[in-house]
Amino acid sequence: MEPSRRYWAIVTLVAFLAVGGAAIRRKTLIVGAAVLGGWLLAQQFRFVRGLRSTVGTVDIEQTLSQRTVTAGDSVTVALSVTKPALTTLDLAVTASPPLGTTGGAEPDRTVALGGQEATTAFELSLPVAGEFEFDRPRLSATDALGLFRAVVPVGTAESITVEPRAPRDMHIGEAGDRIATGLGEHTSDQRGSGLEPATVRQYTAGDDVRRIDWKATARLNHPHVREFELETDPTTALFVDHRSAMATGRDGQTKLDYAREVALAFVNSARSLRSRVGLYTVGDAGTTNALSPHSSAEHYRRLRRVLGDLRPIGTDETASRTLRPPRTTGETSRAAASLADDESPFGRTLRPYFDARTSYVHRIADQPLARTVRQQSLQLNDTAWSIIVTDDTNREAIRDAVTVGRRGNGQVMVFLTPSTLFEAGGLADLKAAYEAYASFESFRRSLSSLERVSAFEVGPGRRLSAVLSAQSSRRERATPGRGST
Repeated sequence: MEPSRRYWAIVTLVAFLAVGGAAIRRKTLIVGAAVLGGWLLAQQFRFVRGLRSTVGTVDIEQTLSQRTVTAGDSVTVALSVTKPALTTLDLAVTASPPLGTTGGAEPDRTVALGGQEATTAFELSLPVAGEFEFDRPRLSATDALGLFRAVVPVGTAESITVEPRAPRDMHIGEAGDRIATGLGEHTSDQRGSGLEPATVRQYTAGDDVRRIDWKATARLNHPHVREFELETDPTTALFVDHRSAMATGRDGQTKLDYAREVALAFVNSARSLRSRVGLYTVGDAGTTNALSPHSSAEHYRRLRRVLGDLRPIGTDETASRTLRPPRTTGETSRAAASLADDESPFGRTLRPYFDARTSYVHRIADQPLARTVRQQSLQLNDTAWSIIVTDDTNREAIRDAVTVGRRGNGQVMVFLTPSTLFEAGGLADLKAAYEAYASFESFRRSLSSLERVSAFEVGPGRRLSAVLSAQSSRRERATPGRGST
């Protein structure tokens, strides 16, 4: 509660009457001071009681036009207030938007109740991605005489999610061709009863007669049954690289911006299918976030928040928060050590194999991405889908990560951002850019040729088209036209 100037003027008058009455020994002045002071206390009591009643009964509704927006977009906030019928206080309610927003001057977001109801609406721009919360609206109450004023929070807080702006001209595909299937769709590679037709085969004893395909049977003159792809609910593990190299590219169109969109697409797909998905992010020093697979609504929201907050991060920045595992080669190292001095035919035969294995394990331990995939894959089942989103700067590390991810029956999808499409001035020399892209494409194909591995390119489609078109034009110019001699 804040006493007004009028209140302090009356207090000064009461003090003057009391002191003056005592000085000149006039009881009427002292009595007048006492009456005026008592009346002032009564007004204060009435204000406090009325304020408590008003706070408990005022009806305030704050609504947002959207709960999720893209960075740079605007949201409309509506504030509606209904005044309690019995209150004599003058009321005004002001909305409190989050810090970092622009727009919505205080007069525009303030509702002054001259009558029983009042509303206002204003627009806010949210330029920064993240999770933001509106404070509770502030109720300003003043008594009819203007003696007291109080400001108290009322109503409920609201929150809004601001997602990073998606890069324009998104391309995901192979060798310049966009992929046709939606991200997040998985096949089970298992046969049985289900919904998706898989193949037709000849009937064998013991097959369920209800599965006989009569059209195929009539066409092939022998009983055939149709098999369907088994429906599965695979666990998906998302490995997203946000090391310093992922900062390459123009503002809003960096490698990480494109990688984030791929990861968000898988989270959205998992949410629609209610399947389990985990997220593991990798900085220069190791794992920076490790969110185990779950399928709850809150888990999906948390994954989106983490992805939205990702920034390219270097070794020094991650040192204090990385989840790096201890570097140990376990039984392999111990076995190699035990064979180091073994000069028997058995020891000499096995030592090269253990030395190579030890070198491989040490190599993985030195690679943040491969180390993270290895550490988390050991905790997942053998049929998990590993989705690796990274760039092509360290191809040996990617190959090691893929090798670890496809252990057992694991399936791996790799999404790579070709560096030549993101580097500043990378298209100044289209011939060199094409050669760099051709090298990348050869590497991508080598990954896709591995069993249970699919590899795709991710980047700006127009820049990729420029590289491929320039090469096509060069070939056309080099090819003699028809009729030439």
